[in-house]
Amino acid sequence: MAQYSFISSRFVCLIADIFFLFGAYPLAGTEYQCAVMHEPGLSAAHAGLGDVHARLGRYEDSVTSYQNALNA
Repeated sequence: MAQYSFISSRFVCLIADIFFLFGAYPLAGTEYQCAVMHEPGLSAAHAGLGDVHARLGRYEDSVTSYQNALNA
């Protein structure tokens, strides 16, 4: 997992968005997880993680992440 103690979770989420747009889903997932770990209430990170899970065919995990996004 990436370590970004000096960067905000929102910025890490943007990095994950870029990885996602380029199809680097595992890297995007790692960054979204890092953002969630540092800021659990960041709904964009949960939603992005849901998108990654969906692209990788992990639909149950995807639904869980989307529910977390709604509850964040």
